[in-house]
Amino acid sequence: MHPTHRPVSFALMIGALASLACGDTHHHIHKAADPSESTGETTPRDDENHDEPDDDGGDDATTDSGSTGEESTDNDGDGVSIEDGDCDDSDPTAFPGATDSAVDGTDQDCDGVDGPDEDGDGVAAASAGGTDCDDNDGSVYPGATDHPDDGIDQDCDGILAGETPEETAILSEIVFDYRAYCAAGTYGLTAWDWDEDGYEDLVVSDGQSARTYILQNAGTWTLGWTSPNLYSGPSAGYSAGGDFSYGYQRGIAHLPGDWDSDGTEELLVVGNYRDAFAWDGSLFRRTDGLGTSRGGYHMSIAAIDWDGIAPPELLTGGWNELTLKTYDGSALETLYAPNVSYAGMAAIEVADFDGDGVEEALVGSSNLGYQGSYISLLDFDGSATPEVTWADNEGSSLIYALRSGDVDNDGDVDFLSLGRSGAWLYDNDGTGQFSVTWISPEAVDFTSGVLADLNGDGLLEIILPSELRRFSVYRNDGASGFTDILHDFRGQGRAVAVHDFDGDGAPDISFVNFEHAGVTATGRDTCTITTIQFEAE
Repeated sequence: MHPTHRPVSFALMIGALASLACGDTHHHIHKAADPSESTGETTPRDDENHDEPDDDGGDDATTDSGSTGEESTDNDGDGVSIEDGDCDDSDPTAFPGATDSAVDGTDQDCDGVDGPDEDGDGVAAASAGGTDCDDNDGSVYPGATDHPDDGIDQDCDGILAGETPEETAILSEIVFDYRAYCAAGTYGLTAWDWDEDGYEDLVVSDGQSARTYILQNAGTWTLGWTSPNLYSGPSAGYSAGGDFSYGYQRGIAHLPGDWDSDGTEELLVVGNYRDAFAWDGSLFRRTDGLGTSRGGYHMSIAAIDWDGIAPPELLTGGWNELTLKTYDGSALETLYAPNVSYAGMAAIEVADFDGDGVEEALVGSSNLGYQGSYISLLDFDGSATPEVTWADNEGSSLIYALRSGDVDNDGDVDFLSLGRSGAWLYDNDGTGQFSVTWISPEAVDFTSGVLADLNGDGLLEIILPSELRRFSVYRNDGASGFTDILHDFRGQGRAVAVHDFDGDGAPDISFVNFEHAGVTATGRDTCTITTIQFEAE
């Protein structure tokens, strides 16, 4: 068993991390001088021509008299000189009064803060990539004094002063720098005992073009293996441009299993490539390709016992693909490949949803929908086109991931959908027909999530990462619904996994914090993967 760790307050842990991110003197940051106080202007003048050259062969910098009557220089032609408050006179988009809408490494409005700071407390809004959880209140920012009994979370740690927080302890943490392992933020985490030592490791993929890698659990995280291929994820760009807007056609998925029945599990990875990796002596290497897609990127993969004979079959989804195949570790044979018309089959979850003793496939579409719906329950009954036995008509759309489990402990399989419209929980009536019972408070993009019993009461909690909250735990209170018991606002959460890291039989949580260069101490993008011991009430 790995060394034990003494629980610490989650509030203290996050407060300390937030202080490191913001700096202890963030509330002493002063805005640059406002040119309106001296010149009467806060934006470039319309009557100036900054585009036409003067054809004299010399420097085109504008020289004028500033507020003191002395000469001033406007090198970037934005109408505001250095003397009048232009904090970057080489960038025409940066001047007092310009729009600074996101943490992107540039202080466009010259207020001393990268990103919007509406309340003037020196900290950018969390909704724009900063850490201020309420940008309309100047007394609220990470590191502020949190006053009890006022209902306000002044220090942005997700816990009101005076409340008893859930107890946590950091078990392990590893930081990856831009770019080979942290291009746009970690997109996928899959727990798997890679080296068969009895402790669960993590398979990790980034949201952009990067290598899939394995974090080896040796009591602390170490880099154990990296893939030879780069896999293209759903992000449209690197760094601050990582908005997952390619989620309609790109995705990365991992699936471990003993496909060749040799007693050792292989790892299947799908993305713009579909590869199988396995141990060959002391080497973990690519052993097989899994065929090509029928029209674009691969996005999802699941095992389904279609014929009742081991090993199970593979169900793969893609931009224009939903294919049922047999696979024995070396050879593929396609059984069915129904026309999905560029639906973008980004998510597949397999279970016996209708209680008939046979597995069905729940599929989620990230683009056009399949036969008119973004979520469909399919029965592969031997026909060329699977039978749709249930389809979602309640509004959940553009699905990136699906998770299933008996959330309410009533004996049937429910599911959680994750996608463009947020996270939606669907309750199973016992026959494979579903209705929405919970919707996440955040209507943002979710690309990952977990259903897991964290407190041992038989009810599954909902664990979510997001662009606004690094991760959240919604405790399942049965008929009373869900209670948000743990979250914070520092950085951007992209993926989460629940697994037993320390071998004590209790679930631990691994989550990702993606921080843009504008808010890190190093000035570079970082991906921090943290594993915590969680002790719920």
